[in-house]
Amino acid sequence: MLKRMSVALPVLFLLLAMLGLSAILALYSRLSHLSELDVLESFSLAIDQIAITLQDRMGFAEDTMRALLYDSRVYESISRPAKEETLEAQLEEIKDLRDAVYSTVENRDLLQVRLYMSDVKMITREGINFFTLTEARSTPEYALLLASDDVFSWIGAHAVHTNYFDDTCVTLGCMYQRYNAESDDQWAMLLLDMSVERFAGVLDTLTLTNRDAHIAVVDAQGGVMFGGDSDAIHDVVSGGDVPTNTSAVSGFCASQSGGQLAYVRKPLGFADWSIVACMPRASLLEGQRVTRNTLTLLLFGFTLLMIALLGIALLALYVRRVRLYLHDLNDSLNASGRHGASLHVRRALFSLDLSIAELLRTNERLTEENYRAQLREHEVKLQALQAQINPHFLYNTLDSINWMAIRENASDVSDALVTLADYFRLSLSRGRSVVTLHEDAQIVQKYLALYERRFDYQYQVIWAFQEDALDCLIPKLTLQPLVENALQHGIFKRPDKLGGIVRISAHVTDDRMTLSVQDNGPGLSGHTVPGKGYGLSNVRERLDLYFEGRYSLQIGNAPEGGVLAQVQVFAEREAPDRSATEE
Repeated sequence: MLKRMSVALPVLFLLLAMLGLSAILALYSRLSHLSELDVLESFSLAIDQIAITLQDRMGFAEDTMRALLYDSRVYESISRPAKEETLEAQLEEIKDLRDAVYSTVENRDLLQVRLYMSDVKMITREGINFFTLTEARSTPEYALLLASDDVFSWIGAHAVHTNYFDDTCVTLGCMYQRYNAESDDQWAMLLLDMSVERFAGVLDTLTLTNRDAHIAVVDAQGGVMFGGDSDAIHDVVSGGDVPTNTSAVSGFCASQSGGQLAYVRKPLGFADWSIVACMPRASLLEGQRVTRNTLTLLLFGFTLLMIALLGIALLALYVRRVRLYLHDLNDSLNASGRHGASLHVRRALFSLDLSIAELLRTNERLTEENYRAQLREHEVKLQALQAQINPHFLYNTLDSINWMAIRENASDVSDALVTLADYFRLSLSRGRSVVTLHEDAQIVQKYLALYERRFDYQYQVIWAFQEDALDCLIPKLTLQPLVENALQHGIFKRPDKLGGIVRISAHVTDDRMTLSVQDNGPGLSGHTVPGKGYGLSNVRERLDLYFEGRYSLQIGNAPEGGVLAQVQVFAEREAPDRSATEE
């Protein structure tokens, strides 16, 4: 049975993995399709905005056409037969028509207005805005207008050539009266030529936001009026749905270059034109990070789940093997009559079980202790950063107060502030926790200068440093607490305020440096325990951390009176850089 389970377990695991992957792929496919529909809906809304802008501009052009046709000067000139007009009347007609046309061109966003009238009218010889009917018959617009049943006919981007004009235009045309053989001159053709960029520029707003998009305006037969004349547009025209009303249609169609296109087709309501926009379906979700990351997250979660299940299955199989082995062993011992051995085996198994439980508890405790140690390390780092920020802030504040004191001519206050600021600047030590004895002595000098301003005691400080000791490394602010103790508990405890002496010395013998601070105060009383204050305890801890226990700190009465504090450490050095400490 165990062998059968060993074979069945991998097969079962493989089936579960395949079912899980199939479910994940089906879910991802569904989510991707929904996301594609959302993006396509946004794409359709953008096309709606473009359609509104184009409809406004085309409607504006048709309003301009109506304004010209309903202008009495244009209407009367077209309606009145040329043979009935006198020379004076035709000159007046020329003036009126020019005023009507020029005011339209100046006030409207048009390239030019073309009016074709009877050949016998004098104004048709102008060749700028007015032309003969003979010339009209040779234009491409003439045949299109004759074939159209609409009052106004739109003509897509095409070349327009006259004597003084040569450009590509979108044209709106109107036939005033249909051609008939009986009244050859009783009709006219009015054309408004507009820049292609006036309309195509609106389409460019879509390609600016999506470089893979293609957009154009097409007619009912699928011919491109203006915009991008690309293969993708023709694929949509030939393979996509055609709107049956003013509502847009959208969907997906095949592309001749391979793959699929996502498209939107929106009717404009003018001349059976519609906007066709499309983009590769694969680019729809390029900006959808959530959708792209969904598959990764699902696969990652499924992988973790399968690993966990595999681990549990292997553990269960292993435990079952062990149990069967022990059961067989117990049966063998019972069959041979060794009942005592069976009892011994049971005791051993019970001991093994207790050991495993203890191992699990120990592992859990160590994990928790490690987590708490990481938290404490994080808190210490934060406190260290805060400790660096606070002195900088205080130093800058003291500098500001110093300038205020200088402006108020308070020189004594200014000197004290400068000394205090120097003390904090030296205390920062560029963020170092270990400094040379020379640097630590400078901090003490600033500290003593502040003390002299605070107290009226008269005392003398004697410095006795060997040159070799100045470059020895010690934890920062090792010397200052020793000097402060000598002042507080020695010099300031003297009955008189005169004659106090603090001697600070340092010398190097072999590989060890001895640092001493001695005062001539009353000394330690019999019940005083030296070195138990906060400052000295802090010095002791920092020496212990840096020198890893290889140091000594002794405090006691000096033979000649007073208290002697003595520190011995290994003489570790660095290259001297006095200029850096005297800045």
